[in-house]
Amino acid sequence: DEETEPGWENDIKAEFEEECAKFGTILNVVVMSQQVGGKIYASFDSIAGAQSCASSLAGRWFDKRMLSVEFVDESDLPAAAEP
Repeated sequence: DEETEPGWENDIKAEFEEECAKFGTILNVVVMSQQVGGKIYASFDSIAGAQSCASSLAGRWFDKRMLSVEFVDESDLPAAAEP
């Protein structure tokens, strides 16, 4: 909510994809920058990859905020980034 540089959402997405690719194949990443505190949704090709990534990210700090991780049903994933 403090970012002002144009395209910062794309930078966050690229950093997130780079970090999470260590745990498995990522199918899709969507940055929800307009959500309070921001949200990132990621789909993996396997449950094991998603679980490994979640274990690694949960509790880590990013931009003065502790990350929390939740699993959601595929039908609840947003299709694309917000306008």
